[in-house]
Amino acid sequence: MVSIVPGLVRGSGGSRKAVRSMRRNRTVLAAALFLAGVLILWSGLEAAFAQPVITARLRAVPENFSGRCPAKIRFDGVIMVRNNTRPPLRVQYRFLRSDGALSPISTIVFDGNGSKNVSTTWTLGGPSLPSYSGWQSIKILYPQEAESNRANFSVACQAEPPRKPDLVIRSFGLKEWGKCEPNHVIFTFQVTVANIGSAPSPAVPGKAMVQAMDQHGNGWGNGVVLNAIPPGGHQTVVIPVYYLKNDPGHITGAAPHPFRAIADPLKLVDELREDNNLSGVINVDPRSLCRTADIPGTTHPLTEDCIAFNPATAQVKFLNNDWKIVDGNHWMFSFGNKKTEAEQALRV
Repeated sequence: MVSIVPGLVRGSGGSRKAVRSMRRNRTVLAAALFLAGVLILWSGLEAAFAQPVITARLRAVPENFSGRCPAKIRFDGVIMVRNNTRPPLRVQYRFLRSDGALSPISTIVFDGNGSKNVSTTWTLGGPSLPSYSGWQSIKILYPQEAESNRANFSVACQAEPPRKPDLVIRSFGLKEWGKCEPNHVIFTFQVTVANIGSAPSPAVPGKAMVQAMDQHGNGWGNGVVLNAIPPGGHQTVVIPVYYLKNDPGHITGAAPHPFRAIADPLKLVDELREDNNLSGVINVDPRSLCRTADIPGTTHPLTEDCIAFNPATAQVKFLNNDWKIVDGNHWMFSFGNKKTEAEQALRV
């Protein structure tokens, strides 16, 4: 039997043990709930104060430079953020260089996890620094310190070629016929000389700067002076070839005559190249112009003056301010500004 007194329960020993067990259970439950709350609070605090993970990488473009200096090396980089629990996250960084120079501090903002591109350049190299090997890297300063890889590069400067003129024959053609008589011009050439170099070609007063010469080697021909020609410029001149008084038989006896034009024949100009001053050959045959009676001491038969050309490819062109009949890369007749006469002559 159990008697109940207010505020007190009396009974058998088993009943008292049950009560104590219930009290222990309530204590354990309370402790468990308290511990769970602490863990939840700790997890929240840990998440709130967790540090982001910030990394960076960098590369040099180009990694190996060879050419004219100064060289400009570009450095392309990327900064990456993970575990960004407190956006917006301000990240401060700067570039480090192998020569000890430091760039200004820069700031970028991350609104979450992700990556952002960064870049810088380095200009170097010259007479006092013909070669160099170095590196750059990205240094993270805030909210934590980290550093990227070192982007290595090298520079090898090449010497700039000297600035000199370079004279070439741009065009060479027979302009007109004259008279086959002593002290007269037999025929005239028109020559265009161009300067394809990097410096002006000087004028040399009193010196033949371009010649048209018979390639038989007897010195028959003539030369004229040139004005100064700037880089990329040109000058067109007329070269008259006179009756050969000291050897008149050569005029018809050695015909046809292979003529070439040559720029700077006396090598008076210091050029980039000396092997590109010659024109192609034009064969000139004055036998129809110079009759036997005109050449003392000549008795050989004369033939007509014939210049080979292809009627299918001959055409009228406007070259060097002049209407000409041309065939391929050489021209045969010049008509000045008279295009209609040139076209009529071509038809004939």
